[in-house]
Amino acid sequence: MDNPKKPTVAEVPITPWAWPLDVEIYDRTPALSPSEQEALAAFLLPRRDRAQVVSTASQQGKLTRLMQPLSDVFAVIEGDKPAKINSIHLLLRMCAREGRPFWAWEHSTWLRVLGTSREEFFTIHKPGNLTEIRQYIIAAAYLLSCFRDLPALGGIEMVKLAYKVFGRERLEANLAPIVGVNEQWGYSQGGRVAALRSLVAEVLLLNGSPTIREITLPFLQHLYEAMEAVVPGQAMIYRLSRILVSLEILERPLALRGGLPAERYKTERERGIAPAWVEWVERWFTTTTRPLPHRRDMRLDLLRLGRWLAQHHPEVLTPADFTRELAAEVVAAVNQMTIGDFSCENLNVPLKHPGQPWSAVRKHGFLGVLRRCFSEVIDWGWMERRFNPQRVFATPRHLKQQFRIAPRPISDDLWANICTQLP
Repeated sequence: MDNPKKPTVAEVPITPWAWPLDVEIYDRTPALSPSEQEALAAFLLPRRDRAQVVSTASQQGKLTRLMQPLSDVFAVIEGDKPAKINSIHLLLRMCAREGRPFWAWEHSTWLRVLGTSREEFFTIHKPGNLTEIRQYIIAAAYLLSCFRDLPALGGIEMVKLAYKVFGRERLEANLAPIVGVNEQWGYSQGGRVAALRSLVAEVLLLNGSPTIREITLPFLQHLYEAMEAVVPGQAMIYRLSRILVSLEILERPLALRGGLPAERYKTERERGIAPAWVEWVERWFTTTTRPLPHRRDMRLDLLRLGRWLAQHHPEVLTPADFTRELAAEVVAAVNQMTIGDFSCENLNVPLKHPGQPWSAVRKHGFLGVLRRCFSEVIDWGWMERRFNPQRVFATPRHLKQQFRIAPRPISDDLWANICTQLP
């Protein structure tokens, strides 16, 4: 079977994108004139047809300096005309309430207008059933360079917001290579993909450009540090940096939080292991079709075995040098392993309970890695079949007997039903 084609950034069409509005051309005087105040009073009257109020104000011409930029920005934003008209009405009504044009609103005023959550927005404005009107107003504030502190707002669907700001086709063209690499690495579950798409959309919005080529490492580092309290967000920012390296947009990924830079981590991870063994492990890593998270964990165990071999059997450089006797010795060594033995896991994350014996499940898992990897290399023809990996690396029976079985509570009605079936 042919390997799937690796997504590349070259597949992203190079369509120029410039900020669609030049706010310098508008009259941004921070105070309202008497005639503007008079015209805005109509937006405070209850139970009025919003489209009619907006149309009348446009015809009167007293609010041209406020309505022209709003008309221009909503012409750029993708979406429905009724929602745009209602958004214009809401912004002008808030201008009347605040007594100032939206150009003069401070950060705190924009937070009050936009709401720090979807629920707060609807409580303040009660815009009826137009559930996306908040997204339109956020997009308008963003493109008018009035408000761009998106992390301060809760309940934003970032992908939909990015559609309105950048356009659906352009955004999807830039998301596609990132999602493609993400899926090739084994992160293909719906929830994970949706979370990554949302994060990338937010990154592009905060960067002020829909083009992934314009994402820089210092910018990602800034976002990573800003998300210190959001561990899942930091994890996805780190993964995004690795994906951008794969797409040849960045030269190196972010350093793991509290750990070593990626290149130094790789060097330290392989220290003390025979280069031939490291080369074999990397060859296996790039050949196997197992999901990426599983491959990473298995690679750490194979490198652990390489450290053990370097200390006890330095003459063994690849699996082709293994014998039944050596396999039996490995199984015996695994049975005596403790947390931290021959490990590189503490390079970036402190070990929990170092020195304590491995659990029976951990020993079984390590031997399972050896069974699977050795079986694969035999099937690929990388070594002769001198033994059966399923037998020589089998989990000893006494370890299997130590597996803990977590009992599941049985409801009273089910237990009563079982009892009625007894003779």
